[in-house]
Amino acid sequence: MAEFQFRKETKLRNIPSSVYQFHIAAEKNTFWALRDRRGVILHPDYEGELWLERQNGRLLRLELRPVHLPENFRFTSADITIDYNEIPIGNLGIYLLPSTSETKVCSRNTNPIRCTKNVLVFHDCRRFAAKTRIITDNPQP
Repeated sequence: MAEFQFRKETKLRNIPSSVYQFHIAAEKNTFWALRDRRGVILHPDYEGELWLERQNGRLLRLELRPVHLPENFRFTSADITIDYNEIPIGNLGIYLLPSTSETKVCSRNTNPIRCTKNVLVFHDCRRFAAKTRIITDNPQP
C-alpha cells in the first residue's frame, strides 16, 4: 500500500495547492520499472509528491523518484515530474491531461556522473476517430 502524508500548502502556477508526499515499497511496486543499458530491470522503492488543487482536489503535478537504488545498478537517480492541465478537446469536453513531462536520469558509471534530461510538451490534443473493415481469408456470404 502507498503511504500518503500531507506536506504543505503552496501555489503552483498561481493555483492554491495542497502537496502530499507518498512512498511505495519495492514489493508493492507493480507498475514502475527502470531499465538500464545492460537490460537490467528494477522495480525500486519510490517516493514522490502529488500536487492537488486545494479547491477541488484536481491533480496538478505528479513527481516520482526511485529510492534505495542498488550500488550495482547503473542509475543513481531517475526523477520524473508530470504537470497536468484541463484541456478542451473539440466538442467532446474538457479533460485532465498531461501538459508537460520532465525526466532526469543520472548514470553511475561515468566520471563525473552524467545526467540527461528529457522534456516532453503535449499540445494540440484532438479527438481521433477511424472506421475500419476487417477482411478475412474466408469471406462470409
